[in-house]
Amino acid sequence: MLLLLLLAACADGKNAPADTDTAPPTETLPDRDGDGADDSADCAPDDPAIFPGADEFCNGVDDDCDALTDEAGAADAAAWRPDSDGDGAGDPEIVRMACAQPAGHVADGPDQQADCDDGDASVFPGAPEVCDGADNDCDGLTDLDDPDNDPAGTIARYADADGDGWGSGDPVAYCEAPEGSAEIGGDCDDSDPDTHPAAPEYCDGADDDCDGAIDDDPADPGTFWIDADGDSFGDPAQPVEACEKPPGASINYGDCDDADALNNPAAQEFCDGLDTDCDGGVDDNAVDAFDVWEDKDGDGWGDPAAARRACAQPAGTALNGDDRDDNDSGVHPGGAEICSDGIDQDCDGADAGC
Repeated sequence: MLLLLLLAACADGKNAPADTDTAPPTETLPDRDGDGADDSADCAPDDPAIFPGADEFCNGVDDDCDALTDEAGAADAAAWRPDSDGDGAGDPEIVRMACAQPAGHVADGPDQQADCDDGDASVFPGAPEVCDGADNDCDGLTDLDDPDNDPAGTIARYADADGDGWGSGDPVAYCEAPEGSAEIGGDCDDSDPDTHPAAPEYCDGADDDCDGAIDDDPADPGTFWIDADGDSFGDPAQPVEACEKPPGASINYGDCDDADALNNPAAQEFCDGLDTDCDGGVDDNAVDAFDVWEDKDGDGWGDPAAARRACAQPAGTALNGDDRDDNDSGVHPGGAEICSDGIDQDCDGADAGC
């Protein structure tokens, strides 16, 4: 009975009038590639990957049917930065998306985002630092402010406290020479401007020329002479220049025989045939010399006005000097008196009368 009722109901429904509120069927436009875009709007109706609204890719194809190919909005476009100075590092403030590298641009990357002066080709990350007041390597530090930098163009200077042009200690690198510095080192006393490697050495007990030796080759040495015989007079042929008298030397010179301590300028001359007192004469002014007088008339009596000292009696001299007339051999002490001739032949002070 239930089956008959259901069949009757179906039969009734087939013959029922249509619902007047039902919309007419929609017209379906052709879409051959099934990408959801009808063929009239699809610029590649046979390629399901190409249709209006599709993602654009850098593939040389107009993927989104906007009549543009590989535009900046492509999903796989690369980032590029302007490199105005051509140093390989880009402007950190500007980025451009493009499928191909635009002219005057570099690919984006850590180093390409850090050019701190894109108008100077010598300034970029990794550039050599130079003493020019600029941050050449874009690390935020200038010249010698960065301890890791060794800028080109530095100059080495030494501390020069005494202002003598010679420095002391180890050299320090500077971009500009500071006041109170010197280009040359080696000053052994930077508190004394008279002490440095070019200074003259003096006899002052100091190392004036910084050669490590005191009073060597001084400009003001004293002169001494070798005194081999120790008589306090040195050999004039052997001078020695020094600040202090060396052992075996004397402040005096003039010794004519430095092997004999009895011969020197202070010695007494003797009648020994030697120049004992080193005055250039032999037996002159000898202490043991005796007086002789000139005896021109050969009468054995000399002229009292012509005496001299001698170590041996010279010819033409006499050992006494009492001759009143050395031009007359008949006149001398003990001579024969001639009566009333007006001559004192015996030199007794009177003319004997007969």
